Amino acid sequence: MSQQILESISPFVAGVPPVVSTVRKPNIEELVKRFGANSTSYVLLEGKKQYFTSSRVEGFIAYQLSAGVIVVGGDPVCEPNDAPVLIADFLATMKSRQVCAYQVSPEMLQAFRANGFGDVQIGKEAVFDLKQFSLAGGAMELVRAATNKARREDVVVIEHEPFAVGAAQVNSEIEAVSAEWLVEKGNREMGFLLGGLDLQKRTDKRYFIARSGKGLGRIEGRDPWRKNGTERERHDNDQSENHVAVAHRQSSLICGLATT
Repeated sequence: MSQQILESISPFVAGVPPVVSTVRKPNIEELVKRFGANSTSYVLLEGKKQYFTSSRVEGFIAYQLSAGVIVVGGDPVCEPNDAPVLIADFLATMKSRQVCAYQVSPEMLQAFRANGFGDVQIGKEAVFDLKQFSLAGGAMELVRAATNKARREDVVVIEHEPFAVGAAQVNSEIEAVSAEWLVEKGNREMGFLLGGLDLQKRTDKRYFIARSGKGLGRIEGRDPWRKNGTERERHDNDQSENHVAVAHRQSSLICGLATT
């Protein structure tokens, strides 16, 4: 699945405040559950995003204003056939302000192009069919070797429930790992379409941790409303955890999700 960054050809009008939708987040969550197909759809519920809705379409567009540019997060959340209308209404409401869209899926490209956007492919996304995922075969040889080595070194992967009885200690350890990881990233998390840790919020995220004698790491199953058996993940690890443990943690996450 490729992902795109798109830019509107409309001119930018300075000094005009962005339009703020009055739609409530509970309604947004329901729409994500119904229509969210992009692997970033779940993150649209987080952060300081604003939401645009149209009376003509059931769905919404999430966006933020950054450096004078309106940045749309991922795909419009609606039926694909309704996306061109929703985007057109959004642009009309933005009144010729400069608009771009980040991490748009191939399925939504035509809807943006129909509204005058140009696009550039910025990368490809790994998508796993959880029902068919396997470590067998030559393509998975290195991952399989790393996984076997991690098992010999007693690396254990388990699912963590942040609100379970006695979870506070592990929550603190995870927060410490994330804080150390963020130092390497300049103390800034790319939260717009990656989200945050959110251990203190009850969400549908699933957290997996790996323990070994060298430290603790974390992976999140980040797409609770996955479509077609796909999953998105992010991982943090402390500086003492090697790539072997990371590879084992990733493959164990995918195998674990495939059984649920």
